[in-house]
Amino acid sequence: MTTPLELAAWIALGVAAVTLVGVAFGRLPGVPLDRSGFALVGAAILLLAGVVDVETAAHLVDVEVIVLLVGLLLLNEALAEVGFVA
Repeated sequence: MTTPLELAAWIALGVAAVTLVGVAFGRLPGVPLDRSGFALVGAAILLLAGVVDVETAAHLVDVEVIVLLVGLLLLNEALAEVGFVA
């Protein structure tokens, strides 16, 4: 018999595996999600299954990384708009 901690670990492992495969390939056949959709659904499943609570999830978000990624996306879009990248 598995303990709740072991069950939560197996749920987290399964969700992480499916999420990483979805993010790695971008799209999976028959699944109408893109990379960000896989990430959001994976996070939602972990929250709904009680593997992680909302307070812990909020503390795990690194704002500096989010700002860096948004900045890089904006830079990429600006460079594409002026024809610097194809």
